[in-house]
Amino acid sequence: MGLSVRERIHIMPMGYEVERIVLPAENFRADKVEVVTHTENDPEADECLELVEEGLSQRNIDYEIHRCDIFNLYESLGKIAELIFEHEDDDVYVNVSAGSKVTAIAGMIASMVMGSTAYYGKAETYKERPSGIGEVAELPSYPIDAPASEQVTVMEYIHRYLNQETVEEPPTKGDIIHFSERAGLPYIRRNVAGKGKYRLLDTDILEPLMERGWVDVTKQGRNKVISISRDGEAALNAFRWMVDVDQNWDILLSDEQED
Repeated sequence: MGLSVRERIHIMPMGYEVERIVLPAENFRADKVEVVTHTENDPEADECLELVEEGLSQRNIDYEIHRCDIFNLYESLGKIAELIFEHEDDDVYVNVSAGSKVTAIAGMIASMVMGSTAYYGKAETYKERPSGIGEVAELPSYPIDAPASEQVTVMEYIHRYLNQETVEEPPTKGDIIHFSERAGLPYIRRNVAGKGKYRLLDTDILEPLMERGWVDVTKQGRNKVISISRDGEAALNAFRWMVDVDQNWDILLSDEQED
């Protein structure tokens, strides 16, 4: 059985800079760089990206390009957190120097949630464009509690439930319990029946999400229905990577409709 060696992974959001991407990767002996860049057609940014790819290749540093809206906080946070999670068995560093202000904030939040190391490298000069690399400082970290994966999964269910063409109303608590059992979510304990399942749904899922302002519970007739708030939709975009990718949503949602 071979030894498992932890790699040095640098996640680097970038905008219009080259050296504050390439030089830290070289100086800190990155095994791989995950470059997070823009989605829009931007000739200047594309030119910088080509120079980054060239610089990393010349230094024999492995890299991969990922695209997202680097001016959208929750999309940037989701992408960076997803990459950190993919490298959970490695040493992960997040460079918040060279992207947008939004990706700097997203990188800090993702690092604090996921337990990776964020750092900032000063440029040597700031003229038309920052150039060179000066002092590099590790940024302080304060632990932030992420939502539980099963809470995010329930939010994903509500989101998908409401996007069905045949559905006009949000799911009820009963719908969510039924889904949770089919999906095998941990909070539903098999030895709890009836109203006990509703108490578990409230204490483990809905109340924490309501405290964050991510879901709303309203009364419709005899039932209580659950919808996702605007902030909740944004948070779902940020934490969707926590949802089990093996969930078969077509089956889960079709079962819901058949029942």
